[in-house]
This record gives sequence, structure tokens and C-alpha cells, in this order.
Amino acid sequence: MRIAASDVSLARHPPQDSTILNALPGRIAATEPQDGVQVMALGEDGGGARLLARVTRKSWDALGLAPGQPVSVQIKGVALVNREASAA
Repeated sequence: MRIAASDVSLARHPPQDSTILNALPGRIAATEPQDGVQVMALGEDGGGARLLARVTRKSWDALGLAPGQPVSVQIKGVALVNREASAA
């Protein structure tokens, strides 16, 4: 499965009353500053699959995010559509 970084958001706490229904526990594994901040995270202990999220520097700083920190990883439902099946 391929999920675009733009379809992933991070929250300090599990979401409540959100339109994004797909939320998983995660941990920030690494950051890569470029065009905002690229963040790889997934799995409570950080040992699960890697997922990329694009986070602006402003949001990164406002949330006080840092490598090793637990987060709630939110994935837009449209990102989970099988693109091959929808093209048929």
C-alpha cells in the first residue's frame, strides 16, 4: 500500500470529533528538513512499518514535536482507496 505524505497528519493526542477516522498510534522515528518537515513514524514503540508525513515547520514547532515522541498518526480515508481497482 502506498500512502502519500500529504494524506498523513500527526497529533499529540488521539483525535476526537475529527473527520479523519483512521488513526494509529505512532512514534516519531526521524525528521528530514526539506519543503517543511518530513516525519517518519508508525507503531507505539517505533518498531512498526514506516510512514511519511509532511508537517510544516510552524506546526512542528507549535506542537513541540521531536524524534522519539509518541503521536497519533491520522490517515485520510481517500488515501486508502486501491487506486488500481478504482482505475478499472
